[in-house]
Amino acid sequence: MIRNAAVRTLLDIAGYDHETGMATSVYGSDRVTPVAREGRVLMEAVYADKVHGPVYWVGEPGNQRALVLSVRPIGRRTGQLAGTVLGAYDVTDLAQAVQVRDEFLATVSHELRTPLTSIVGYLDLLDELHDPAELGIQEELAVIQRNVAQLSSIIGSLLEGADHAPALRRAAVDLTALVDAVARPAAARAAERGLVLDARLEPGITLDGDADRLTQVVEALVSNALLFTPSGRIDVAVVTEGTTP
Repeated sequence: MIRNAAVRTLLDIAGYDHETGMATSVYGSDRVTPVAREGRVLMEAVYADKVHGPVYWVGEPGNQRALVLSVRPIGRRTGQLAGTVLGAYDVTDLAQAVQVRDEFLATVSHELRTPLTSIVGYLDLLDELHDPAELGIQEELAVIQRNVAQLSSIIGSLLEGADHAPALRRAAVDLTALVDAVARPAAARAAERGLVLDARLEPGITLDGDADRLTQVVEALVSNALLFTPSGRIDVAVVTEGTTP
């Protein structure tokens, strides 16, 4: 077996015994569960033929390194196996950065969700005790409720992000209604700044997508338009391709 200096160092950290092939300090991605095959980390990797293995943590707590193992067989022209090349990639910095990110997302999401719960409660109470239409705040209250729901969805996405990439929730989306729900309150904000926001929306345009993510995209586009338009007008159009808005 041929090993370079970096591999020898990592094997020493792992408590690898060259005589028995045993390693006493090799754990799975949770950092506490010993690897299979009774600690034979090299055999574990070889048995994962042609596969980029999972993340292994070698060493005892406080001096652990994260490794990704990759195995490639070496074959003879006759088709016989001549040997195996095992590559060990030290991904400790990346693994720790991901852990810090996950902890940050979880903390931020929790801190945002706590006051948001109070806002939702008071909105529900306002809706129950008073008639928003009679007070002339029905549209404004609807905008607040929609944005609270959107913020709650974003917080949910952050929590999912802590568990890696959140899945898209695909369904039929009424794009016309979605853009209209964003454009109406934006038009009022535009008027306050002396701008005109004109929404020309072809009715009945639907697509397959994630309504929450699409809403985030449209809101970002409209917000940027309001931010970077010093004067004049902003046109928002939803039309079928090939037609004139």
